[in-house]
Amino acid sequence: MKPALLTLAVGILTLLFGACSNPVVTTEQVPVTPTEVRENNPETARSALYYLHRTLRCTECLSMELFSGALVQTQFEDALNEGRLSYSVVNLDAPEHAHYADDFNLTFSTLVLADLDANNAVVRWKELDEAWEKSLDQDAFQAYVVGETQRWLSS
Repeated sequence: MKPALLTLAVGILTLLFGACSNPVVTTEQVPVTPTEVRENNPETARSALYYLHRTLRCTECLSMELFSGALVQTQFEDALNEGRLSYSVVNLDAPEHAHYADDFNLTFSTLVLADLDANNAVVRWKELDEAWEKSLDQDAFQAYVVGETQRWLSS
C-alpha cells in the first residue's frame, strides 16, 4: 500500500510541476531583479502587465520575472510614468491573489496583459503564452513581450 501512495504522490507532483524543465525553487531563492521596477497604481492605469507565479518556481519562471521586470523598466518607462501601463508581480498562492488564477484561467506562471476599467475590473485580457517557451532566451523573450505589449497599448 505504501508504494502505491508514493507512486500517486510522485504522479501528482509531476503533473503540478511537469511543465518546468529544471528543479523547483522557492521564492526565497529568487534573484533580485536588475532594476527597480516601479509599480504604478493600477487604478490609474488603462492597461496592466502581470507576471503571475506560484510560490514554487523553476528556472523558466524566475527568468520570466527577471526579463519582464527589466524590459518593462527600460522599454515602457514612458507608459509607466504616464499611467498608461502598470506592472505587477503576483503570487497566485497568496490568498488575496488566488482570484487571478480563476480570472485568467491559469495553472502555471505566465504573463498576462489586461485592460482595466475605472473600478479596476478587467475588461479584456490576453495571456502571453509564448513567454514560457522563450523564457530562457532573453532576446527572444524581450522581442516577443515588447511586441505584444506595444500592440496591446496601441489597440
